[in-house]
Amino acid sequence: MQKLLIIGFVLGSITVASFSCEQARIEEDLAIQHGAVLEAAPSDNALVDIMRGLETDLAEVAHGLWTQERQTVKSAAMRIAEHPKVTPDQLAAIKEELGSEMGSFAQFDGIVHDTSIELADAVDAEMGIPELFEIYHRIEVGCISCHATFQTRVSDMLAAAKSGS
Repeated sequence: MQKLLIIGFVLGSITVASFSCEQARIEEDLAIQHGAVLEAAPSDNALVDIMRGLETDLAEVAHGLWTQERQTVKSAAMRIAEHPKVTPDQLAAIKEELGSEMGSFAQFDGIVHDTSIELADAVDAEMGIPELFEIYHRIEVGCISCHATFQTRVSDMLAAAKSGS
């Protein structure tokens, strides 16, 4: 029974992510058709922009797993691994806020990076979808663990810095 609940949860999550990813694709296609420039502009919200990009890429991996589009999985996994870095100013502020915990923050980033590359390599090795999903799940755990540990503190610190407090 517990296995069925887990499978149901996983399939539901993938379905939601799939719809989210498809909506993002439709919006991007419409923007391109109307001549929009989709390159990211420099932003004082760099970390927020990076997190939104990672969220989109995670949804695309889930979509690729759900639809068995292996190249979609690989491409999105590599975007996760090669995500943009925060600005030097934000990095300095994050280091100051986290102090001795910065190593844990960097460790989460490393886990997500390495596991994303592992996923892309697993696609190349033609591993099965269940095995690919297990690797994807480890990426999710890395992201969610980092968020649960640091998101509130870092967000509050960046908001205070932005407002000049």
